Amino acid sequence: MNDEVKDILEKAYKQGRLNGFDFAIFMQNLLISKDEYVIDTGNWENVNAEVAACLAERIKKHPILWKLFFMVA
Repeated sequence: MNDEVKDILEKAYKQGRLNGFDFAIFMQNLLISKDEYVIDTGNWENVNAEVAACLAERIKKHPILWKLFFMVA
């Protein structure tokens, strides 16, 4: 985990909440490789949309793995 992820996670533990921006950045850091990107231009909301679409496609391909390993509730 990088420092940004650790800071956001620490905030979640201490405050018991995260705003939408912090959650988005947290998930982006977990789902996008360090030296990669998903779009050339745009903002964090555009990245959210692309990451959600890519994640949904992978879940469709492997629904049992998703359910077994990644669902939290």
